[in-house]
Amino acid sequence: VLLVASAHANVILTSVERKIDLDSQFARIYETYKVQNKGSTTVKSVTVCHIVHEKTSIGHVVAKVAAKRELEIAPSLESKDLPSDVVCHDVRLEKPLSPSASTIFNLFAVFTEAQTPYPATIEQNQLPLMIYLNNVYITSPYEVLSQKTEVTLPSSRVKSYTENSPSTRFDKTIKYGPYENVKPFTSKQMRLHYESTKQFKKVTSLVKEIEVSHWGNVYVEEKYELENYGPKHKGAFSRLQYVKMGSMIQNSFRDMVARLPPKARSIYYVDRIGNISTSNVRPSASYTFLDFSTRYPLMGGWKVDFKLGYSVPLEAVVSRSPSGRRHLSFEIGSPLLDVFVEDVEVRIVLPEGAYNINTLLPLPMAESRDVKFSYLDISGRPVVVLKRRLMVPEQEMTRLEVSYDFNSLSMMREPLLLIFSIFAMLVAFAVYNRLDLRISRGTAWIERQQEEQLAALADRIQSKAEESLKHTESLLKATASCNTAEAASKVKLSGEKEAKSLEAQIQSLLEEITVADQRRTFAKQVREGVANALEAAVRVQRTLQERADLARKNTPRLEMEKRFAASRSNTEEAIRVARETIEDAVGSL
Repeated sequence: VLLVASAHANVILTSVERKIDLDSQFARIYETYKVQNKGSTTVKSVTVCHIVHEKTSIGHVVAKVAAKRELEIAPSLESKDLPSDVVCHDVRLEKPLSPSASTIFNLFAVFTEAQTPYPATIEQNQLPLMIYLNNVYITSPYEVLSQKTEVTLPSSRVKSYTENSPSTRFDKTIKYGPYENVKPFTSKQMRLHYESTKQFKKVTSLVKEIEVSHWGNVYVEEKYELENYGPKHKGAFSRLQYVKMGSMIQNSFRDMVARLPPKARSIYYVDRIGNISTSNVRPSASYTFLDFSTRYPLMGGWKVDFKLGYSVPLEAVVSRSPSGRRHLSFEIGSPLLDVFVEDVEVRIVLPEGAYNINTLLPLPMAESRDVKFSYLDISGRPVVVLKRRLMVPEQEMTRLEVSYDFNSLSMMREPLLLIFSIFAMLVAFAVYNRLDLRISRGTAWIERQQEEQLAALADRIQSKAEESLKHTESLLKATASCNTAEAASKVKLSGEKEAKSLEAQIQSLLEEITVADQRRTFAKQVREGVANALEAAVRVQRTLQERADLARKNTPRLEMEKRFAASRSNTEEAIRVARETIEDAVGSL
């Protein structure tokens, strides 16, 4: 410490005014430094230091001159030579400070988890008490000629506080100083113990995905893990007692407010169970406010996870330069009010085909690249992944900018792919319907199938041939009783009609047999038998015609019977031969 102080002996702080605001879950410190160079060389930067205890982190620190121009500030390399609870930053002055010259700048810092619950656990009906620790004096490597501190508490109910004359307390305000000629790194612990009814909200993890679609929308989905890091709840939780206390402030919270972009739409708020209906949207000119409640009250130490999503028009956040380059500008942090985020991951999903991607970050963040595959993607969508350890409300409204090149024709990838897929499916369906996917059989199986088919045809033609022969026999019997020309003609006409029908059917079956019989032997035998059967039918028709002619000539009956007997004998022989020929042919199968 002495070595660090001796290295800064050329600079003195003529006056430092410090205000510590504890009227929230954060510790916000406002400091005004009046610096004088009493050395012989110019001074380019000034080192400022703060006390940081245990889980406390500096979430945000910024230095400005009187005209509110920001000064460059960075962690000091000399912090490694100091105690572990001292953190220093180097503020680069707007202009180098010449010997004997003075300057003034303001410093603003936000500390997270600087207020520690004490006791650490409380019951449901108890109000939380917090402890805040700091240094009564300004922690500085320089001599301070005059300094004073003002602390604003969240409540006037103060259990105890460090007294260091001169110090005063009025209502929620405690003042220390002024103290004169304070040596570098002079230390005396400031310990404040007080009631605090503020809500201690902490997002332990936030994954924010911003998906850009050049079809007209930018989709945003945020996954939260929220915790109440106030005094942990002890004992059982009573819903009845919670309702009875009503509007009384407790160690819990349920209501949240999200500040969304002014053109946010299609807003949804869900958790693992599903949609949570306890929400309300309040549009305004500058923002769209979403008031919502968690599914259950968050007592001290309790956690909940949920998703918050919405979309904004593409033209509201993506612009196009004259060169054709696209520029996405979006708020980088959480839209939830009065919370801080321990771990934040921002994923910017650009459209497929985006290239030459550059980022402009308002805060130091770890950057990497990834690829996301979604519907109808071929090469995937490029993803810019940004990670940061801590983010406080003062940083959450800062905007990042991602610039990239994108060919508008790339937008046609998905429609063309969809059209091609449907066309290919239809072509495949058409080809499938025309393919013979039956398993091929051996030669023996094919021959057996042909034989079975031929046997079936043989049975059918035998049946039809038998039907024709029986018809011929019936006509032959009817001829014997025809004694007049009219009776013979009538029988002849009815027989011709039936014979022609049977002949057509038999001829059709003969054609099928000719096609099925590869060896032609069976078809030849069947044709012979059918020819005999048809010949018998023709003989009967001739006999009927002769009988009709004889009847017209008044031929004696005895003469008619004599001629008919000879014709009948020949016809019966033709029928017998035809039947035997067909039976032999079918039997050979």
